[in-house]
Amino acid sequence: MAGCSRWTIAGYSNHFRGFYAWADHAGYLDGDPTAAMDRIRPPQWLPRPCTRIEVGIALTAPAPWRTAFALAYYAGMRCKEIAAAKREHITAESTWIPDGKGGNPAVVPTHAFLWDLVRDRPAGPLVASVRGEALTANWLSRGGSRVLRRLGLKRVTAHRLRHSFATHLLEEGADLRVVQELLRHASVATTQVYTQVTDARKRAAVAALPWLGAPASL
Repeated sequence: MAGCSRWTIAGYSNHFRGFYAWADHAGYLDGDPTAAMDRIRPPQWLPRPCTRIEVGIALTAPAPWRTAFALAYYAGMRCKEIAAAKREHITAESTWIPDGKGGNPAVVPTHAFLWDLVRDRPAGPLVASVRGEALTANWLSRGGSRVLRRLGLKRVTAHRLRHSFATHLLEEGADLRVVQELLRHASVATTQVYTQVTDARKRAAVAALPWLGAPASL
């Protein structure tokens, strides 16, 4: 499988292992030939948040992109969720996400910036074409990336704004479990993929430990 990424190799490996395990269990084989193979694990995901300056620049985008990026950063919404977002889903207190990942609805608090941006909008899709038609998640992802590049943000995407939502919440002191709920993740392990622990936070955490012994100068 020369030229394939480690993700691809790990995916095929797991499919092969699953097939042979099933065939052995069902009696089609006398033993699982993959049982002794080393498990190929995919590379670890690394969080990819944007800087606060990059977020600020993204939020200067023209309509409807400014709204799309605000929903990604201030509500942690995925492109699919942004595409389905309607004005009637948002109040000053809460933002309803009717069709989240897995089809499960969710509610997150509404940030004041987001409410100020949408409160005077008419009912209907918040991110729409010039004819008022809702946009697809794929169109939002691709089109948003083009708009961000025109703003000079070559490394920023709508999904990375969601990563930034998570990391910046942690930097402001939010608990990881709170961030997990706001991202609508079933597992904290998934949330950790979206959150970056900065060197500054690591230094602050270590510096906050109390002095429990006498200083060396004494």
